[in-house]
Formats: sequence, C-alpha cells, structure tokens
Amino acid sequence: MQFDYKDFHIDASPLDEGGHYYARAKIYQRASVGGDTVEVKWSGDLGDYPSDADAIEAAQRWAIQWCDENSARPSDLTPRIRSLETVMQPCNACRELVGKPSSVPPHGDLAASGVSAIGPPIHMTKISSNWNCTVCGSWLYQNTADGTPPNEWVMGEHQLDSPEKA
Repeated sequence: MQFDYKDFHIDASPLDEGGHYYARAKIYQRASVGGDTVEVKWSGDLGDYPSDADAIEAAQRWAIQWCDENSARPSDLTPRIRSLETVMQPCNACRELVGKPSSVPPHGDLAASGVSAIGPPIHMTKISSNWNCTVCGSWLYQNTADGTPPNEWVMGEHQLDSPEKA
C-alpha cells in the first residue's frame, strides 16, 4: 500500500511469505522541487503478522511515527538525500541490469556480496543474491521468486547501511 504523508511518499507493502506477512516500509522524499524521489528510510522487517492487513497497519504506524519524528527537521535530511544522489549514480551496466529477469547473469563488474534471507533460523528462505559494483559502488539484488519484486534485478542501499528494525 502506497500513500503520501506530510512531505513523504510511503510504500507500506508487506512481504507475503507462506501465510506470514512481514511488515516493512520504505519512505521516500523528493531531492528537489520536481526532482526524483529518493529513498530516505527503510524499516527492515518489522515483524510477521497473520494477515496482510495487520502487516500493512504495523508498517503504516511505523512509517508515520518516523515521518512525524523527522519532518520537523527537513534540513537534517538534505545531507542524506545528497549523499544518496552522490553514491547512487549507477554506471550504464548497472542501470541496464535493473528490471531484467534474475536469470540474466550479473555484469562483469559486480562482485558477489552474500545473500538476503527471511524466516526463522531453522527455515530461512533466500530472497536475493547481493552484488556490489566495483565501478560505481551501486548495490544490486538478484531477487529469487520470494524477493520483491520476484525474479527481478533491483538496485538499492547496502543492507548493512539500511536502518535496523524499529
């Protein structure tokens, strides 16, 4: 579920994982008037819930609280937005890979950097293979059928740089 709140755009879409719904939210803000939106906060998994409605509600609550706490200081976000603009200038090879099926192999300048998985430790489900570009520094994720979006290459922040669970 996507919605606008204050100066932010929020994506509170849960991850459906075999009957468990993981609450998560991404918060975006415009880098400049008329500019592209830039992801400024990612919640990580906020917990699993028995229904998608419960997961959406939890993600919305978390996102609204974060926006309320951070919207009073918009100038504090400006360096973060600028740093993402500087860091996230993908090379042509990375840009061309985004949105392609995960069956497309990584380009030659991507270095393998682990995997992402969800679920309880005894039954972890791989959701992506993680790659870092040695040319532009971008992070790309080769999603599995359980990733979001499924079976597709996506670009984002390095998971260690992403916010911890709230």
